[in-house]
Amino acid sequence: MADRTDHSVRLFPNVSDLSGLETFLRQQLRDRLSAVKKLPSVAKRRKFILMCDFFIDFDDENALLELVTLHRMGVIELMLVVANAYPSDDRATGARGMLNVLGGDLWKVQVARGTNANGHRRPIGRYEFLGVEDY
Repeated sequence: MADRTDHSVRLFPNVSDLSGLETFLRQQLRDRLSAVKKLPSVAKRRKFILMCDFFIDFDDENALLELVTLHRMGVIELMLVVANAYPSDDRATGARGMLNVLGGDLWKVQVARGTNANGHRRPIGRYEFLGVEDY
C-alpha cells in the first residue's frame, strides 16, 4: 500500500512531500489569481443574475459556487439568485442557506422564488431538501 507522499510525488514530480505539495498548490493559486487581476477593466464587476433549479442535481450548486468565487475575486457582482422548479420556495430557501453558509458579503445577494414550471409536479427525491429546513 503506497502512502500519500508517494502519490503526491507521482502527480507532482517536483514535490517531495505533502508540505511541499501544499506550498506548490498555494503558489499555483496565487499565480492564477494574479492573472485574473490583470483582466481588462471591461470585465471587472459585471453584474450577474443566476437562474436555476437548485437541488435537483449538482450543476446549479456548482455554478453558484463558481460565481461566488468570481464575486469574491472582484471579477463579477452577484446580484440575484432565482430558484425555479417545483417547489420553488423550498429551492429558494436552500439557495439562501448556501449563501449564508458561505458567509462574507453574500448576505447582500438577493434570492428570489421563481416559477414552479407551470405547476408541473415531478416526483421529488428525498435527497433534494435534506437540511434545508435549517435555513
